[in-house]
Amino acid sequence: MTEQKLGKSEAAVWENIRISGQNMITVSLSNNPFENEVRYGLIMPDGKLRYVYGSGMCSHAFEVGSTGTYKIYVENVSSSSITVSGDYLYN
Repeated sequence: MTEQKLGKSEAAVWENIRISGQNMITVSLSNNPFENEVRYGLIMPDGKLRYVYGSGMCSHAFEVGSTGTYKIYVENVSSSSITVSGDYLYN
């Protein structure tokens, strides 16, 4: 479990996840205040960003189809500071 305070428009990269073959990576977050929105997702091995938006308690499963190192990406897209806590699961 990771927790971090993010200012307005601030982003963070969490965890390096080494995956071999086809898998799912589920990213689950909770942000406070709940009504503020975050953009979150994965930085792919080729550097491209795959993301979704959420607020409050949110979760999304990303399908990954190739071997490589993936990173969790979280960005505060709201107009005030937030505290984000989150975790991931892959299978």
